Amino acid sequence: MIELLQILIKDTIPHISQNNSPWSGNFWLWIAAAEFFIILFLLLKIFKKKKTVVDPEISEILSVAKNSDMDMNSLMDNINKSRGLYKQLSTKCHPDRFADTEISNKANDIFQEITKNKRDYKRLLELKTIAETELNITI
Repeated sequence: MIELLQILIKDTIPHISQNNSPWSGNFWLWIAAAEFFIILFLLLKIFKKKKTVVDPEISEILSVAKNSDMDMNSLMDNINKSRGLYKQLSTKCHPDRFADTEISNKANDIFQEITKNKRDYKRLLELKTIAETELNITI
C-alpha cells in the first residue's frame, strides 16, 4: 500500500511541474494573494469609515471648533488657575460655615454660583470679591 502511494506521488509531481499554466504550481500563492487583497480592502474600508462623521451635531461642533480663533493655551491656563481658586472659594464660602441664616442664605447663593462656574476663572474672581464684601471674609 505504501509503495502504491509513493508511486502515485512520484507520478503526479512531474505532471504538476510540467504544466505551464499560471494556476498549476502557484495555486496556493494565488489564493494567498487574493486573501491579502481582501484583507487590505477591508482594512481600508474600516479606516475610511472611522474618519467620517455621521452625527450632524458632532460635525457642526467640529466645524465651529476648526473655524474659531480659540487659544487653547489660554483656555488651559484658565482651567488650571480656576482649580485652586475654586477650592479656596468653596471651602471659605460654604453655607455650613455661617451660623446666621441671612448670611448663610447669601453664602448658599454664592456657593451655587461658584459651583456653576467651576472652570471660569474670571467669574470666580468676580465671585471672590462678592464673597469678600457680602460675607465679610478674606480669601
